[in-house]
Formats: sequence, structure tokens, C-alpha cells
Amino acid sequence: MENFLGTQLRNYRQRNELTQKQLANILYVSDRTVSKWERGAGYPDIDTLKHIAQLLDISLDNLLNEREPELYFEYRSSTLLFNLPLLHIIIPNLSEMLWHNRRFAISSLRHKQQLIPAARGIFSIGFFSTGFFSLGIFTKGVFSIGFLSLGIVSGGFLALGLFTAGNLALGVIAFGNLGIGLFAFGNLVIGGLGLGNFAFGYLAIGNKVFGAYTSILSQHSNLPEISHALTNLQQEVPQHIRKIVIEPFLSVTRAPIFPYAVLSFILFIAFLLCVVCLWGVLKIRQRAVTH
Repeated sequence: MENFLGTQLRNYRQRNELTQKQLANILYVSDRTVSKWERGAGYPDIDTLKHIAQLLDISLDNLLNEREPELYFEYRSSTLLFNLPLLHIIIPNLSEMLWHNRRFAISSLRHKQQLIPAARGIFSIGFFSTGFFSLGIFTKGVFSIGFLSLGIVSGGFLALGLFTAGNLALGVIAFGNLGIGLFAFGNLVIGGLGLGNFAFGYLAIGNKVFGAYTSILSQHSNLPEISHALTNLQQEVPQHIRKIVIEPFLSVTRAPIFPYAVLSFILFIAFLLCVVCLWGVLKIRQRAVTH
């Protein structure tokens, strides 16, 4: 039996977040025995090997084989910009990962980071993603879209940044089911200027409002009605608030091109990310076929 068995045993044990003592207790052996196996000073019998493979949720062949499981697919473009690849994609091979590590789904974030490296590039796509344009589960970037995203412009279930949109959005300008920011828009909003169904803020505009200066909207309000509500508040608020907040906001909302410009920008970024993602996936598939 080859000496690499001990290394394989240690790797799979650690991937399942088991200590030597925990594995020993399950197998009804001492932790010294497990240590000997991993150091190559001794070997388990075939029945114990089968039991170990079953416990670690792998095949006996994988336990005895030197082949490392392919836990993720990666593509890194050769073109560099600012010392970063133009495109870097890391896609987890979930079927392989869950087969070799049954606790992956409930493991800690740090443990996941040990298994899956972060994608880093101008365009980055991955479970962990950092880049100018980043897409994934946990993302950071100038333009960031993910389950948990952090960026200057970010979108996702939980979005943090300057301009944010998501189920829970925290930012200077925040759009979300729950929006918190200097300017907050959505269903339930908290901000300096809050505009939503339930609005809490220094300036609050919505169906249900709570704040120093408030204006109530109808159930199905539109942009002209919002502009009218802001105009009414303009007469009540202090002069510095009027000049810093309301007048700039009114000038933007009254511009007929404003809603279309915002929508066009969002669609352009989404289209760009989709094209790059598709291109990268095709590259990964092409590489897999050639190998």
C-alpha cells in the first residue's frame, strides 16, 4: 500500500472538519492509531478502510488514489490590466465538493475560503469575487452584484456601498425592501430623506410616515406626485436643507430623461456581466473538453 494513504486520510479528515480524536472515537480506536496511519507508520485493515471511506462520504478508490478532487473550475485570461487578469472566473464544482466534503454547505465561511479561492480580476465571477466588475455570492468591487455585495455600486440580497439596491440595502443612496441610508427608497425605509411605503426620516414621504417633516402620498403614487410632495416640504424645511437636499432632488426628478437613464445604465451593466459570464463559462467548458 502506497505511503500517500496517510496524506489522503488527513486531507479528507480535515475537509470534513474532524480531529484525529473525533475520527478515532467513531472508529473505536485510539487517536495515536489515527496519527500513525496519517504518518505512514501503520495502516488500517480493509474493513476499517471501507468504514473510513463511508464516514468521510467518499469512495474507497478516492481514498486510495493520489488524484486530488477537482473542487472548482477556473479560467484566468492572459490579458492583464493594472496587473489583474481581464477576466477571472472560479466556479465551484458543487457535486464533487459535496461528495468529498459533506459538511461544506454548513461549514464556516473561513472553511469555504480554504476550499475555494477568490476570483480576482477586472471582471471577476466566483463564489468569492473581487474586481472592478464582480459577480458571485460574496462580492467586492466598484460594481458588485451578489448575495452579499460590497461596492461603490452594489446590488444583492444584502448590499452595502455608496449606491445600493437589494432586499436589504445600506448606503448613501439605498433602494431596497428595507433601505437604510442618507437617501433611502423602498418598502420600509430609514434615512435622512426616506421615500417609501413606510418611511422614517428627517424628511419622510410615503403612505405611512414618521419624521420631523413629513408628506403623505396616495397608495399608487407617481413621480409627479412625489415632486409635488417635495415642493410642499420645500416651504417647511430650513433653508440649508432645502438647498442641499430638496432642490437638487427636485431638479433630478423633474428631468424627463432621469428614469430612463438610470434604467438604461442598470440594464447595460447587467448585460455586460451576462456576456462576460457566458464567455468565461464557454472558455471553461472548452478547456475541460481539451483536457
